Amino acid sequence: MSEADAMLLERSLRMSEPDSALEQGWLLSEMEARLGYSIDDLARSFDRSPTWVGRRLSLVETLPEAVQQQVREGKIGSQIAMRYLVPVARVSLEQCLQMANIFANHRWTTRQAAAIYDAWRNAKGEARQRILDKPDLFLKTQQQQQQQPPANTLETELNKIVGIAQRALQ
Repeated sequence: MSEADAMLLERSLRMSEPDSALEQGWLLSEMEARLGYSIDDLARSFDRSPTWVGRRLSLVETLPEAVQQQVREGKIGSQIAMRYLVPVARVSLEQCLQMANIFANHRWTTRQAAAIYDAWRNAKGEARQRILDKPDLFLKTQQQQQQQPPANTLETELNKIVGIAQRALQ
């Protein structure tokens, strides 16, 4: 049996708790680098999609070690790391570390992490840094905006007038 087949067999026969996303990423990275597997080969071997393989590889190949440590310790969920921190790391390692510390310290939900990431992604330059400097303030303003009733537009006002006129004619 080849080394790769032995690794896959050992993994499938293991009775303990399942591997974490990082552990899966390390195994995939090892098989890719040392054994020459392509992403498609790995996807077939693990009975997963190439996207699944790519996301786990990105955890170990893109994220800085400090962020990986926070994921290992459970301070940051692996889904949050894969979906939000990996893209930030591709743009700026410094801002990735800042965002990771924010997520780790606040223990935010995936929805809150998504709001911060989306705002960061859509901002430019100094605005990105302001979001990272005061994430609590950003989320607070987002919640306030969502709680405000929608402003009446000219169209809704005209529709009300038409409705009143139709009832008057009847």
